[in-house]
Amino acid sequence: MQSLRGKLAHLTSKAGEPGMQRFLLHSASLLSCLEKAREDKNQALALYQTNARQCLFYLQALCRAYKKTGTKKRFKDIGGAVKILEDQLGKIDYWDGWLKECSACKGFPIAMLRTLRDHRERELLVFQRMLDDGRWFAEDDSTLDHILDSLAEEDWHKAGKDREKIGRFLIDEITELDAACRSGGFDFHELETGVHEFRRQLRWIGIYAFAFDGLIQLRMVENPESLYQKYMTEAVVKSPFNSLPPEKTGIVPLHFSAPDYYALSWIIAEIGKIKDVGQKIEALHDVARESNCEGQRNLEACYARIIPDAERTLTDIPLKTTGLLETLVMRDCILQRLAASLAKC
Repeated sequence: MQSLRGKLAHLTSKAGEPGMQRFLLHSASLLSCLEKAREDKNQALALYQTNARQCLFYLQALCRAYKKTGTKKRFKDIGGAVKILEDQLGKIDYWDGWLKECSACKGFPIAMLRTLRDHRERELLVFQRMLDDGRWFAEDDSTLDHILDSLAEEDWHKAGKDREKIGRFLIDEITELDAACRSGGFDFHELETGVHEFRRQLRWIGIYAFAFDGLIQLRMVENPESLYQKYMTEAVVKSPFNSLPPEKTGIVPLHFSAPDYYALSWIIAEIGKIKDVGQKIEALHDVARESNCEGQRNLEACYARIIPDAERTLTDIPLKTTGLLETLVMRDCILQRLAASLAKC
């Protein structure tokens, strides 16, 4: 019986088409995470502590694209299998992040810390059941094993056709997002389905840039327009999230204009700050209520240390997010500019 690592190596050695190569690259990274966590007594926690979530994001991004450019059912099925793991890792990360932040807050109620820990442990148990049900740690008949078999059956496009189809997919995705923004498709009075979803859709553009492993590059611009001065801070320009994988020999890259990509990165970070404040307010109140800690004398002082008083109102969030959307989409037309830079390739 060929090992999973052996199968992956065999497929990699004979994979000529760039689409297959990308899937194998991120599958190999995911397999490394699984191998690292396999022998741990707490496999779910050990896997959470690797970069498995990033690997799953990249695989999911590829499936979103190849579902439109290849066999729809195949990539819908693979995308569904990796998405449920990534979603569950997100739930663990949510509670783990709270537990770490609140644990560092002096005088934070013990009952609330216990509630946060219980939530994290419950999500880890759910994650372990998912891993067991999918036989993700098995050498054969595992979900990853079946994914590799399915990928081997795909009729992949050669580099030129692949580039053309991925470019069209990205233009369509960005154009649809721009249209949704302009038509009021996001309700920023809703934190999860509005603010968070808006940021999530923007983030996919950057995830694609990494998932396609060098196909997408940034085209530098001398003397960018003054509208970009606000966005091109040193933190944004030097961010590792904006250092894309190098282009591959024999594959003509697609290009985003660097100033537009930096503007997108700046906006994502700003919306992230707003989202985090909103989630903190909601989560702390929910956990306090669940822990029967509402009204404790030291609770407000703890809140103030975690959430600055100036930012402790949910009513400001829709206005702030709407302002960022209007700046990004309506005034500076960053999404339209990103699509246009791809169309020139």
